Amino acid sequence: ALQGPSFAENHEYCGFIGITATGQIQAASPSRGQRDRCAAVYLPYTWWRIAHYHSHGGYDPQSQSEIPSALDIQSLQGAGIPGYLATPGGRFWEIDPERAQVRQLCTSACLPQDPAYVEDTPIAQSYSFAEILERAETF
Repeated sequence: ALQGPSFAENHEYCGFIGITATGQIQAASPSRGQRDRCAAVYLPYTWWRIAHYHSHGGYDPQSQSEIPSALDIQSLQGAGIPGYLATPGGRFWEIDPERAQVRQLCTSACLPQDPAYVEDTPIAQSYSFAEILERAETF
């Protein structure tokens, strides 16, 4: 549901996933971030935080918005929880901070795509932290 606003505003949205006091897994209300960052600020105090989610805003051919960033991994390492990312190309990623790697749970167009999106670079099924840093040098 956050893909449309994320594309239209070209901002990231993010939030936490938690276990409620009644034992249900639920996403907390999202926070609106900036073009290239987002800080989740809301989680009901009775919930147990188990993961983080965020979007990557609108398509930008000058950025690596189709894969998680090194900062995405590092921030989750500090939080000690896994993360999930939706991209402008409609990909859905799992971020494993413990192993410092990411993998696609579904590929291009499995989620809504930014209408401006163009498949312009090959995207692997998974990346290590080192591979993400290497890719960043090409942008």
